[in-house]
Amino acid sequence: MFCIDTESFTLKKISDKGFSVLVEGRVKALSDNYSLKGVAKRVTTCWKAIGINPLGVDDTKLYVKLSERRNELTHDIDYLPPTMEEAEQYFKDCLYIANKIAEAFGV
Repeated sequence: MFCIDTESFTLKKISDKGFSVLVEGRVKALSDNYSLKGVAKRVTTCWKAIGINPLGVDDTKLYVKLSERRNELTHDIDYLPPTMEEAEQYFKDCLYIANKIAEAFGV
């Protein structure tokens, strides 16, 4: 599974490269892998793999919707411009999801 680090290192490799260099490399690789996953997969599969309770189904759907709209506005050339009403609702939904994520992480 992509969220569980299964990399193993020999004593020679640790001795040659240094423990902190190897750990830094693994953290970067896992972080890069995580960032390429879709929101729903991160929230359900990855979080569960590291012992964090995933968001509920409705909250996950809202998080996916927010992420997809952000991606559309950020990356697409042809998109429907947001209205002031949509922007206000987006902001409120982001605050809501941020609080739910904080709860999931125990913050």
